[in-house]
Amino acid sequence: MSKDPVREWILSEGKASKITKISPVGGGCINFANRYDTDAGSFFVKTNRSIGPSMFEAEALGLGAMYETETIRVPKPYKVGPLPTGGSFIIMEFIEFGGSRGDQF
Repeated sequence: MSKDPVREWILSEGKASKITKISPVGGGCINFANRYDTDAGSFFVKTNRSIGPSMFEAEALGLGAMYETETIRVPKPYKVGPLPTGGSFIIMEFIEFGGSRGDQF
């Protein structure tokens, strides 16, 4: 397993040649969330250091089903996997929602 599977996916399957910035994104209390800015666009990445991939696999299935309907704007899920130190991650499309209104729950 790669030392950093998120970075590895973004720089290969995500078609980026470099990650220009990683910024924390607020609004959650169970997972860590970050925006990865790259030369190929931005990605939204959630990680959880104590829960295996099954939680994010279920999230990706639900998001994928909603995304396919083209009736509601949800992020397209790209990749779910385990972290080498335990826990898991999900990489998805980053959606810019406009002006900030603070953390939203």
